[in-house]
Amino acid sequence: MVHPSTPPTYMLVVEGTPATGYSGFFPAVPGCATAGDTWDEIATRAPEGLSLHLDGLRADGEPVPEPRPIKPEDLAGAEDFAGVLAVSYIPETKARRIGVIMDEGLIARIDRVAKNRSAFLAQAAERALERQETM
Repeated sequence: MVHPSTPPTYMLVVEGTPATGYSGFFPAVPGCATAGDTWDEIATRAPEGLSLHLDGLRADGEPVPEPRPIKPEDLAGAEDFAGVLAVSYIPETKARRIGVIMDEGLIARIDRVAKNRSAFLAQAAERALERQETM
């Protein structure tokens, strides 16, 4: 039995090699993926990507998928299978809906590449802030 305060853990299927870099996807969370040049980088980025995606779903009032074990069919399409990482999800405690005004063309571009607009914008904001903080 899982303790109620234990954060849910999602499995990340990792593909790639040290020469090509790594990418990973969460079979239980359609549309949520991450990447990194090294194993350490993907392991560091995975929790942030998962949190941003799931927090975005919550902010949009959409259901958060339940974690589940890896199934054989999850690995069927994996090229250069490198391994599986267990990634805990600690929900953002104060997700807030905000109104944002943007150019319609920019919104259309975001919608073409992102399954979840809120998660995409939150991730872009996090990256922009990280760049600013390292300057």
